[in-house]
Amino acid sequence: MSDSASRLPARPSLEQLQKRAKELLRQHRAGESAALQRFRVASPRPGDSGVPQEATLAGAQFVIAREHGFESWAKLKHYIEALPELRIEEYEQLAQDLAVAHMSTDANAVREVNRKYSTGFIEDFHDLLTMQQRLTTWFASESRTPDLALGDARRMIAHAYGFQSWAMFVESVTQPSGDPRSARRFMSSTPPFYQIDWKVNRLTAQGPQSEKNWETIFAVMADHNIAKLESRGITDNAMKRLAQIDHVTHLSASSNALTDDGMKHVASMPQLLELEIGGPQITDRGLEALRHLTELRRFQSCWTRGISDSGATNLAFCDHLESVDLMGTAAGDGLIQALAGKSNLRRLKTQCDRCRNQAPA
Repeated sequence: MSDSASRLPARPSLEQLQKRAKELLRQHRAGESAALQRFRVASPRPGDSGVPQEATLAGAQFVIAREHGFESWAKLKHYIEALPELRIEEYEQLAQDLAVAHMSTDANAVREVNRKYSTGFIEDFHDLLTMQQRLTTWFASESRTPDLALGDARRMIAHAYGFQSWAMFVESVTQPSGDPRSARRFMSSTPPFYQIDWKVNRLTAQGPQSEKNWETIFAVMADHNIAKLESRGITDNAMKRLAQIDHVTHLSASSNALTDDGMKHVASMPQLLELEIGGPQITDRGLEALRHLTELRRFQSCWTRGISDSGATNLAFCDHLESVDLMGTAAGDGLIQALAGKSNLRRLKTQCDRCRNQAPA
């Protein structure tokens, strides 16, 4: 997208642009000189070797897109569909549900919110008092009104995305999105929130993300050939979508929402060089995907309680391993046996007293 995209209104209507494309096509077929000239001026599609746009609806849409500074109709459509002006309503509903969940005596209330919105807020299902205390203003008040709880929930959401207050979060949500190439270290100011460090070619997804937000993030990674992803809230469905991007080589994706079903999609990423994974729902079954990662150099899954020697044995298929960190898991002797003979291994960390901070020869 070029700077000329600013010619779009603040809230562009895809429906209106489609109508304009149909009208342009009608004018072209009627032989109107202005329409004919607009078709001639529009840059040809990549690979068309200068061939003018055809008098089709797709051709008219392409002309409209080019006139607004976009390379194609698809990119113009994606830009408009990703605009966040109306999304504040989604976060308002999330805040209301989050407030109700924390006030609830249902130990699984916050977990249900996380499942509904694909978020990763702390689930204090073993301690209801601690869960309620997260609504700091509401809990400290004698009245404990729903409005106080809603204010606390809004702040929780704002902080999850890196904002100091709900007002700053709302202001950011209603701004137009920026160009990821506009800075050496880019930070999106609108949903979905993410950072890109171009020096190391890494995208870091901030805070909870909806499935639609993940689609936008993965589109950015695909468009810009970004090879590294760091996230603390990835879901099973998002992992399935990520596995379809064949140039991702580094993945750090611990998450409360990630399960063994999501982990199975990692098996479709044999190009991975580094994998850091973890979460309360990941077990030995999820680590079966490791046997397909034959290029893996570094693996880490700390304090993943569901992992034992049974899952760690899958590392035997990763002949190029240089570093393994399974601190806080039940992996021990079986892990050592799986790593025996790995000539490149230089660093190993487990809870096992025999091999803590040491690598086998």
